[in-house]
Amino acid sequence: MNASETTFPNSRVEIQKRVASGKITWAGPLIVMAARTVLGWIFQALAAVLFFRGSSNPSIEAAE
Repeated sequence: MNASETTFPNSRVEIQKRVASGKITWAGPLIVMAARTVLGWIFQALAAVLFFRGSSNPSIEAAE
């Protein structure tokens, strides 16, 4: 077996095989993107609450 016949687990060919067989779906990346957005909102609100108590508009000041 030479180097050109060797396939690595994350090679383009192997990934395409897993997508074709249904082992890789869009569910994982979509969940990660949604969770990233929600966690961003949560941490933005947390920053506003913790760092800008007593401010007239904490969410605007936290974004600056």
